[in-house]
Amino acid sequence: MKKSIRRLITSCLTLALALGGVSASVSVSAAEAAGDPVYGGTLYVSREGTFTENDLYPHMKMNTQAYITMAPAIEKLFYLNAEGEMIPQLATSWDVSEDGLTYTFHLAEGVRFHDGSDFNAEVAKWNLDMAKAAFDEYGTGTSNNAMESATVIDDHTLEVKFSSMYATLFLALDVWMASQKSFEENGIEWYSKNPVGTGPFVFDHWTLDSEIVYTKNEDYWVEGQPYVDGVTFKIIKENSVLSASAKSGEVDIITGVGSTELMESLDSDEHLSLLLSEQSSGFTEWIPCGLETSPLNNSNVRKAIAYGVDFKSIVETLGSKTVVYSNQFSIENNMFYSDNVEKYEYDPEKAMELLKEEGYDASNPLSVELISENIPIHKLTAEAIQAYLMQIGVNCEITVMEAAAYFDAVIVGTWEDDWIVNMGTGSNAYCPLTGINRLMGANHAKMFPCVFFPDEWVDNVVEAAAQPTLEEAVPYFQKANEIYLNDYAGMFGIRCTLDSVYIRDVVQNYNMDNQVIQFGTIWKTE
Repeated sequence: MKKSIRRLITSCLTLALALGGVSASVSVSAAEAAGDPVYGGTLYVSREGTFTENDLYPHMKMNTQAYITMAPAIEKLFYLNAEGEMIPQLATSWDVSEDGLTYTFHLAEGVRFHDGSDFNAEVAKWNLDMAKAAFDEYGTGTSNNAMESATVIDDHTLEVKFSSMYATLFLALDVWMASQKSFEENGIEWYSKNPVGTGPFVFDHWTLDSEIVYTKNEDYWVEGQPYVDGVTFKIIKENSVLSASAKSGEVDIITGVGSTELMESLDSDEHLSLLLSEQSSGFTEWIPCGLETSPLNNSNVRKAIAYGVDFKSIVETLGSKTVVYSNQFSIENNMFYSDNVEKYEYDPEKAMELLKEEGYDASNPLSVELISENIPIHKLTAEAIQAYLMQIGVNCEITVMEAAAYFDAVIVGTWEDDWIVNMGTGSNAYCPLTGINRLMGANHAKMFPCVFFPDEWVDNVVEAAAQPTLEEAVPYFQKANEIYLNDYAGMFGIRCTLDSVYIRDVVQNYNMDNQVIQFGTIWKTE
């Protein structure tokens, strides 16, 4: 039966199981720059799926797409590399108290926002306060709400105090620095479509479903940068069009490539190279509805789905070099990985037995609806899951939503009783705890009101985050995964994403080690 299902998926989706034979170069580090920087040209960027956003207000953002599209214009006090090291940006240096609870930032001088207003300690404090307020109200933005105070010492010195020490404390300071002047003069609705920052490029216009355009900041505070004259994000929803655009030179950089079909097409062009990180920077999982009225709010029903769908085969079949399967919120060989989490090996007979125990059979079948954002690999995965569920007698429908509708219905909305939602969970590559604590810890109900997170899960995730070091956080995080996945089968089909980008050979100095693309340091040789 397992082999027949695999043939069914492969036949329906016309995807190859093997990934061999590709000729693209693969790198785990920065692309080497050829010669001295060259000025001029426009950098054209796209990604698989869609760039469509509900807004670009930085303190409300929760996904990679928004971070990428804001990065040309808006900067941070610091940014993180793949190892979690803090790299100076608007803060040139900082001091940390012996107890680790007080950060004193020394800010760059002579920096102006694109609207002409000064970047200083007052504005930095305003941004930190706004990010904290967004977290307090919605659970978005900064990683936690433990910031006790932000105090202006002088124009270029800011002191930030925290109430308690915890493993990922510094991420509370990983905040975009937006213009307070533009925000207060125009309001949040205007700002959400007109990002104003201190970055190397100035926002020009945004045509929905078409492009987001930035032009060169002639007064950028970093001497000699930026090198290109502008950055344009092209919103291309069809993979065939995206591939053709990359091969013709109309797109220079493609981020977030996950489907095998698109990768194979891009690999065939000698002018395109794949840069691939060894770290996992995110997870994509299927989350069942947790409402008390839902048939999915039942551990046996969830376990039946876990056994009845070969999620590992789906990920390995539909995935690519950029993804690996995991049975938990970590990746093997990462210090947070636990060997004690149930693997739920594919067992359709056991799945049907569990469903029968809960009263579901041919005369009374379980019905579910798979909800996916409009991203090709997610849609393909939903179709594969649907095929498996049909084989164990489960009725299954698929609904695909654009990003804005998905945000309203899934992130902050009230789910239907039979929904199983495809959810992306962002994380720092070196530490899965960061994203999990923000999205699925004590404040999860502000964003996922219909997700079931047992108290034992929440308690252990929160305790993990409360530890002074990542090493001390490990046993709590492992225990959380063991409880949630072993006892409750709380999520399905966890797909770990490795950071990846395709670049044309004209693109120089693209650095894979940085979690936020540094557009000001990139140049083109054509």
